[in-house]
Amino acid sequence: MYKLLIVDDEEHCIATIKNLIDVNRFQISEIFECRDGLTAIDLIRHKMPDIIMMDMNMPYLDGIGFLEKCGALKTTAQIIVVSGYNDFKYTRPAIKANALDYILKPVSALEANQALARAISNIQNASVQPAMEPTEEESAEASIKLYIEENYASQISLDLLESKFFLSKECILKSFKGKYKIGVYEYVVKLRMEKAKYLLENYDYMIYTVSEMVGFNDSNYFSKAFKKYFGISPRAIRAQKSS
Repeated sequence: MYKLLIVDDEEHCIATIKNLIDVNRFQISEIFECRDGLTAIDLIRHKMPDIIMMDMNMPYLDGIGFLEKCGALKTTAQIIVVSGYNDFKYTRPAIKANALDYILKPVSALEANQALARAISNIQNASVQPAMEPTEEESAEASIKLYIEENYASQISLDLLESKFFLSKECILKSFKGKYKIGVYEYVVKLRMEKAKYLLENYDYMIYTVSEMVGFNDSNYFSKAFKKYFGISPRAIRAQKSS
């Protein structure tokens, strides 16, 4: 369960964020809120939130000062800036403070929840994964691999995997290739091509049918991709079967 702190000097902005985020999906058990940076610093000391969603324009202690204080406190909280200012004057300190994201108002539900997904992913990577046994089969990478193997004929995207497994795209790409020595998209193509070759060699399906069965909507594109992968066209594979 995770604790979230929302810092904004406008009450309606706090209410909007609370309405947009999916607390059940992200297992957010407590939400703290305050309207100035100084109060927020006290809350960080005493409540130790896991995630902070903050505005840059606040009384008493503005966003820049707040980020500097967070750095001094060495908080491990994931910081998401939600600001009305698209100005390097404000984005620079956010970048310097390793803020996870910088979202412009008016924030959408998609943006807010994607940022939270990345925050939860970072928290899990920092605390949960090191405690896992190396032989544990239910690792994130193994789960993603199994999902791809079961759904390779469907449209698989990094956005989909990010949403399903609560891991950032960067983490998925890096960890998957690190473990299996092949990229996510390369693995999808490998599964599709090997299945297509098997179907062409062992069944009498039309080429366009095989194309659809392994996830291609365009049979011409499938034929080109197949020839590039194996160095031989689907028709040639079919001819070999007939001879």
